Amino acid sequence: MKKAEIDALVHAHRGSARAVAFLHVLRQASLTPDDHGFLAEHAHELTSADLLRWRARSSHVERTPILVALAKLCEDKPAEFEHEVLNAPGFSFEDREWETLADLVRGKVPPALQARIERRETKAPAPAVALFAPSDEPVDLASMFDLDDATAPDASASKQSDGAFFGGDSLGDELGLDLGGDEGDPLFADPFAGLTVEDAFEKVKTGTNGDERAMLLDWLAAQGASAERLMSAALASLHQGPVASPVVAWISKRLGSKADWETNGHALFLALVQRRAFPELQELVAQAAGSSPEHTEARVATFGHVLIDAGRDAIKEKDEARAAAMLAALSALDATDETRKRFGALEQALHEANASAYLVTLVDLVIEHARAHRENPTEGMIAAVHTLSDALGS
Repeated sequence: MKKAEIDALVHAHRGSARAVAFLHVLRQASLTPDDHGFLAEHAHELTSADLLRWRARSSHVERTPILVALAKLCEDKPAEFEHEVLNAPGFSFEDREWETLADLVRGKVPPALQARIERRETKAPAPAVALFAPSDEPVDLASMFDLDDATAPDASASKQSDGAFFGGDSLGDELGLDLGGDEGDPLFADPFAGLTVEDAFEKVKTGTNGDERAMLLDWLAAQGASAERLMSAALASLHQGPVASPVVAWISKRLGSKADWETNGHALFLALVQRRAFPELQELVAQAAGSSPEHTEARVATFGHVLIDAGRDAIKEKDEARAAAMLAALSALDATDETRKRFGALEQALHEANASAYLVTLVDLVIEHARAHRENPTEGMIAAVHTLSDALGS
């Protein structure tokens, strides 16, 4: 990225250089001189994982500031350095890096750690532990539990007396308990008995208990309420009542196809973004990890449309902080063909609002990143949510 773009992201993240490094700069496959300059300037704010990601994207001549930062980490937090760097699976420095690191930390770290660096000792990946060694004798489970042919219980016996295990009586009879039957028993009573359908819909929209609202949606479905009305009520509840994970989960389970996401996904993402429900938003996008490529693309596209709409509205309203957050998140998100077609709406909004050069730079960054191909769209969604949380969180 260019320095102006990095500066714009830092502004969007309210001065958090580490967030920009983690969520934006180090997610790039390769780094520009401006990227390296930014990371070097803020190396003291980076974690060991950040520094190693930076090293993986650097040539030999670019690694000096990384080694200096690692040496400082080794001096200030030797246990963390040993665990996170030297013990990282499969990791090792090159010869010249070992030499530089040893010189930088000499006399400043515990002797044992200094000696380990001098020996260039990393931790080899631990071998997989077999459950049974080749020399182990096979275990005779039948004899261990007296399940030989002569004493094994007759399988048919368990089917007698309607599945009872105690002399033909039920478990409740054996223990002297009156568990009752399904009918008339409080354990099996309808928890919403006496509630009208209309009252139930109102409680879904305005209730404060998320579990109860999700249960009411299932109860209404059992009463024959249409899927369209249920979905409308569930989405409305995210705007009118407290945002609740059970309700979000109820909605997401019913978005099982690309068409479903195109119909109702926008309202779901929009509600979570507008209400700044970042934990629920994070949970929602994480579900894409196990989805089909088509399903994941539908989520990415829907999220992208919401960020474009929210960003455009914030630009028009001259809410620069909110606009910057949406644009920074959009730059972290993978672009789909459908979202690329709508970038013109952002440029038009910038022109009509006579927006600052800062926002213009962020829109240019969004368009530039849209040309890049990224391998993990779910990672992009997660990065976008973290960007929103960092830029807009209290």
